[in-house]
Amino acid sequence: ARALMMHPLVAYAGEQFYFNRFWRNNLTWYQDQMPLAHDAQLTYEKTPNYVYSFSIAEKINNLGPNMKVINLVCDPIKRIYSDFLHIFRFDKASATMEKFEQMIDSGISDIRARQLKVDQGLTTWQEMWLKEDFQFSIKGHAFEKVILKSYFSLYLKKWTELYGSNILNLDGSKLYTESGDILVKVQQFLGLPVFLDNDNFFWNGDRGMSCKIDIEGNPICPGHGKGRSLKTEVPESIKQKLRNVVDPWTRELEAWEGKNYDHWNW
Repeated sequence: ARALMMHPLVAYAGEQFYFNRFWRNNLTWYQDQMPLAHDAQLTYEKTPNYVYSFSIAEKINNLGPNMKVINLVCDPIKRIYSDFLHIFRFDKASATMEKFEQMIDSGISDIRARQLKVDQGLTTWQEMWLKEDFQFSIKGHAFEKVILKSYFSLYLKKWTELYGSNILNLDGSKLYTESGDILVKVQQFLGLPVFLDNDNFFWNGDRGMSCKIDIEGNPICPGHGKGRSLKTEVPESIKQKLRNVVDPWTRELEAWEGKNYDHWNW
């Protein structure tokens, strides 16, 4: 989102959380949070977790036929570990591998209880998500919710049914290695002239990721909260526990999108 800010025909509103936190305020209030922009500019905001609520998908879509959504997915195991580190960002000493495995075991136990209901024909995963909405994978402290966020195909299929060609689903893991190529796809999707490409990025070996070069030629790397999990070694036994749970959903995503995510092998 921040890299796209360098484009002269966009105005970035930051993280607004309007549709999940401030929805009781009217649309005028939301519009007042937007930056000043001229007629030729597109205005956009970036808020994490919208995708985990189908009611939010409907709210955004009801604003008008020209609303567009860009969603990023990434290696589900890395994402789960990154969320774990985020939970303990103010208490890093507690973010041990032993704690991580304990929370995984607790989460998987809760997920197995849900799967039992599905196997018994009492419900489906989609029915549970649509009924619980944000409660399904966001609200609350149970670690199952952190794992359920990696059931990408569950959420994206419904969003894409609603938005059709007005949604762009991208492999966020490539943002670190193919930033320019990703930005070109985004600009084309938004109907913008391509102003940003590989020439606007460079590889930072120390950070293990691409960093951008602003329009004045200054190098800018993401904050240190980004890429927390890039240089961390998680035991293969722990990763395999998670793969056993999330891999079927990744395979479904591959089949549905016609893409290959074999590089999600963190």
